[in-house]
Amino acid sequence: MDAQRLDGLQILRALAAILVVFDHLGSLGQSQLGLNLRLPDYLGFDVAGVDLFFVLSGFIICYVTADVAKFDLKNFAWRRFARIYPFYLFFTLVVLGAWLYNSSWTFGMPQHTTDAILKSLVLFPQLQSPILYPGWTLEHEFIFYALAGLVLSFASHRWLVVLLGGLFLLGIGNRYWLSEPIWDFHLLSLFHFQFMGGVLVFLNRDRLVQLGKLMPCVLGVVLLGATAYGMEHNWGPDLGNANFYGVLRVVGFGVAGVFFLVAALNFSSTMRGGWFQRLGMALGDASYTLYLSHPILLAVLGKVAVYLGIGGWAAYLYLAACLAACCVASLLFFRWIEQPLVSYLKRF
Repeated sequence: MDAQRLDGLQILRALAAILVVFDHLGSLGQSQLGLNLRLPDYLGFDVAGVDLFFVLSGFIICYVTADVAKFDLKNFAWRRFARIYPFYLFFTLVVLGAWLYNSSWTFGMPQHTTDAILKSLVLFPQLQSPILYPGWTLEHEFIFYALAGLVLSFASHRWLVVLLGGLFLLGIGNRYWLSEPIWDFHLLSLFHFQFMGGVLVFLNRDRLVQLGKLMPCVLGVVLLGATAYGMEHNWGPDLGNANFYGVLRVVGFGVAGVFFLVAALNFSSTMRGGWFQRLGMALGDASYTLYLSHPILLAVLGKVAVYLGIGGWAAYLYLAACLAACCVASLLFFRWIEQPLVSYLKRF
């Protein structure tokens, strides 16, 4: 696959990260600025940014391990660890340090017990979110990486589809058919469905070119709206534990993510390198930092808003400035810290 084909994926990563920031901006606007930001039910899909990341991860892991014959488990594990964990640990330590300085600074996650802190530091799967709450998705990511490494050491990507699909079905059984679901440490995560979607797109990437760009986009938008509406109106049972919203969310947003991924691949071949593409690519590069750092920055900016007494129309302008600040901060961190450190670690 031509490297240019990934330009659209980078922009999709940027959009996914911005969706997550929008979700948390809404919370800031309501809690700190007194705004009524209630959207129509079918537009409440800002939480879908996480689901897009999971679908993208499924595709990217296959992309970087395309030549299964040369798969090196040790190298694969080190590169995934070096790319994900150091920056997660850095921002977790920032959150922990702030809480140690002032115990009221919990960043929305009050369970700062010794057990929660230790598990958060090592990214051990928890029932609740870690103290840096976006880290809950990384717990699922690392389980997926472990499964991918296990399968690709012995078999092809097609067997990864079989394993992920089987664990997804077992996860449904565990949560819906057992009177007391067992704690599975995310091994039976329903989000395996979304990773599987990314793997399937990789396996069928040449045939999916026939779908073009417009149709996958339209189908993805329709599914986002329908899923958001269904979640708001409780279509289907709720799993009842942290970070889950039932099968509807996982399947609906997951299939929507698949459509957007197909569209992004097909868009890449027609991109001309304009300013929008360059900005999208830059934010895509910095999307991981944006994802991890924005809760910390928004917490600080929320306190600033309260101190300044910002309200009315100025509050909407302040939210836009918060979004810009998060993006600029992530771009600077990526340029001066993340990129050099990742390049250094990949030498080993």
